[in-house]
Amino acid sequence: MNTIPEPDAPITTDGAILANLEVLDQMLAHARNLVGEASEAMHAGRRNLAIGTIAGLEQLLPEIEALYRTALILLRTQCTQSTIGERTRT
Repeated sequence: MNTIPEPDAPITTDGAILANLEVLDQMLAHARNLVGEASEAMHAGRRNLAIGTIAGLEQLLPEIEALYRTALILLRTQCTQSTIGERTRT
């Protein structure tokens, strides 16, 4: 799925949240694959391979958390701006 807007299209908060979620989905799938491969290695008695396989999670998990937090911040910022806008209209 391609969510990259046209060059002249304005970037919206929803578009930014969607982009974060799509990358988050891809990164979580990658993390899940690494864990699955590590589990298979353990079942085959290859402990060193299993641990080496999940070693990449040390960098990947903080990046996943950052994307998650960014999506939440974007949502909260949009909600806060909406609330402020409603207050100034009344």
